[in-house]
Amino acid sequence: MKTSYLYLLVIILLFQSCSTVNIASNKKSDYNKQPKKIYIVADCNKDAGIFCKNFIEGLKNNLSLKGITCDAYVRNQLSLESEEDINKKIAAYNPEAALIVHQTQTGSGANTFEFTLIDKDTQKPVWKCELEVSIDSYTSMENDNVINKAIRTVLEKLTQDKIIPGGA
Repeated sequence: MKTSYLYLLVIILLFQSCSTVNIASNKKSDYNKQPKKIYIVADCNKDAGIFCKNFIEGLKNNLSLKGITCDAYVRNQLSLESEEDINKKIAAYNPEAALIVHQTQTGSGANTFEFTLIDKDTQKPVWKCELEVSIDSYTSMENDNVINKAIRTVLEKLTQDKIIPGGA
């Protein structure tokens, strides 16, 4: 009987998703706002489309739980919209800040995303972070556990850096 439990445990561990998420950030020392309305622009590789779409949607949902209103536009390298078109979308939404997410590295086992928060009043970056998401050969970037882990990591860093309120 003990042997069958051991085999079952090994099988469960083999099918368990394994991912590593690392984050580093830098905040402008005199920035002390906590924007309540943010427009997110995500520029991701077309191969990371499902991860990116679900990640941004989950990030928006979690920010709304903290009282932050968000809208977003997700694009890839095949997008036909110009920077001017996107700037018009941002201006029409009239956010307190824009969060630009840019995928800087793509690979079968690792993806890197750079985040830049731009303050509406100064039009300058006030916070940046780099998110590295690594997966093993048995896991997909589209796995809900991987996406949720990445969302939690970004939210924790935004909270730690006092960009968004803690709690909720």
